[in-house]
Amino acid sequence: MTTHPTDLDNRRLREVLGEFATGVAVVAAESASGPVGMTVNSFTSVSLDPPMVLVCLANAASTTRAVTASGAFGISILGRDQRGICDTFAAKRPDKFAGVPCGATHRGAPLIDDALAHLDCRVHRVLPAGDHVVVIGTVEDATANGHGEPLTFFRGTLS
Repeated sequence: MTTHPTDLDNRRLREVLGEFATGVAVVAAESASGPVGMTVNSFTSVSLDPPMVLVCLANAASTTRAVTASGAFGISILGRDQRGICDTFAAKRPDKFAGVPCGATHRGAPLIDDALAHLDCRVHRVLPAGDHVVVIGTVEDATANGHGEPLTFFRGTLS
């Protein structure tokens, strides 16, 4: 029989959730001061009809503010050879896009060149969820490059 602790600390929860392997993506949007983006592993498909995905974004992130203000965002699903891009967008620094080759969605949200796949999304709904928000997006366009291995996150390690 499984027991359920009453006081679950963040470290233990991270350890347990780390048992679920995920892909890695960059979520990006255009803000009043230029492009912003962040690395995420909390991204999933929601619906095929209508086409929808969701991402979980930290409340305090500039990317979150830009996504909700602009109503549009791009998702770049990273390949194994894009570990450096993952690290860049996971860091807190002012201009993450400096030197990163990018394109853009139809609504101007940045997309990382040579990613495994890209999604062009319009914000459908934003739901508060603790220290994050859940952003459900309607997928307006999607492309895959058809080659490469995914960058994955498992037990706290990227591979």
